[in-house]
Amino acid sequence: MWAFACVSLALYGQLLGGDGGVGTTIDGIAFPGELSGQAFVGGGTRSKYGAVKVYAVGLYIDAARATSSLKPFVGVPAAKLPTGFFKTLQTGKFGKTLLLQFHRSVASETVAGAMRDSLASRLGAATLDKFREALLAALASSSVAKGDRIYFACRGDAMTISAGKLGGGQSVRDRTVCPAFLDVYVGAKPISPAAKAGIAAGFAGNLYKS
Repeated sequence: MWAFACVSLALYGQLLGGDGGVGTTIDGIAFPGELSGQAFVGGGTRSKYGAVKVYAVGLYIDAARATSSLKPFVGVPAAKLPTGFFKTLQTGKFGKTLLLQFHRSVASETVAGAMRDSLASRLGAATLDKFREALLAALASSSVAKGDRIYFACRGDAMTISAGKLGGGQSVRDRTVCPAFLDVYVGAKPISPAAKAGIAAGFAGNLYKS
């Protein structure tokens, strides 16, 4: 079991989100309560060197379609959610979207390189190249500015990457991409322990409440 108690959780405050519903903030960045019908679960900040905030990431899921898959974990405290919960988030056959919002400007090549490095042990070389090319094409500029949004939407065996708004974008059709990308954030060795903890806390505290 990962050390939940040692993770510094992002502070959440309710507000009205841009895409719809009652949303939240993660380290001062506003996240909408829903994206195209998908419910916000939770998230946290990706930091470098333990201090430099790069971006905040939030997870959204199609809660209606995920009900049966996630039912075994309803009512379980965040600190006690088992590995199976996070594996279900990765492999469940329901729609899910990871939204990244940047605390600072970062070169697009740097973003693509960091993502590729995170996925290198999780994907084959050819798929890694397809992912990197799709990400750079979606960004369509030399840098990601402070406040910019990148959406990674998973539907079936494909991931669609879009910048600025959800929809359109570039698709990567490979059934291994989405589980691997989710593993980066909720797997055994997440690049943002705060995001993993925030997703667990959000699920336990907010989803499937009567």
